[in-house]
Amino acid sequence: MKKKIISFSLLIFIILLIALFWQLKSPAIAPTENIQQKQSQNLEINFQFDKGDIISLQYPYQNSESLLDITQKIAQEESWDFQSQTYAEMGTLITQIRDKVNGDAGKYWQYQVNQKTPLVSVDQFFPKNEDLIEWKFEASAL
Repeated sequence: MKKKIISFSLLIFIILLIALFWQLKSPAIAPTENIQQKQSQNLEINFQFDKGDIISLQYPYQNSESLLDITQKIAQEESWDFQSQTYAEMGTLITQIRDKVNGDAGKYWQYQVNQKTPLVSVDQFFPKNEDLIEWKFEASAL
C-alpha cells in the first residue's frame, strides 16, 4: 500500500513537472513569431503630385517611426526635394515634396490614413502596420 502511494505521488509529481515546463516553453515561442511578422509588415504610401501623377510605394515599417520620419526617408531615397516646418501651436507640417511647394496654386500637402484625415501633425502621427498612407497635393478642404 505504501509503495502504491509513493508511486502514485511520484507519477503526479512528474506530470506536474512536465506541465510546468510545457507552460514555461509556450510563451517564449509566440513573441518570436510576432516579431517576425512585424518585421515583414509594410505600409503602402501613395504620393499624389497631380491627378495623373501618383506614385505608390511599399515601406518596410518599424513601429517607432513617425510619419514625418518615414516621409523624409522616402524623399531622400527617391532623391526628391523635401521641406518641413515646425509651428509652435500646430506641430510639423510638410511644406515641399519634389517640386510641389505649399501655397502653389492654393494647394498644400495633406495626408490621409486609411481614407481618414488624422487631426495631428506628421511628427505626432505613428502609423500602424498595413496602414494606407496617402499624401495629396491639393486645395485645402478647410
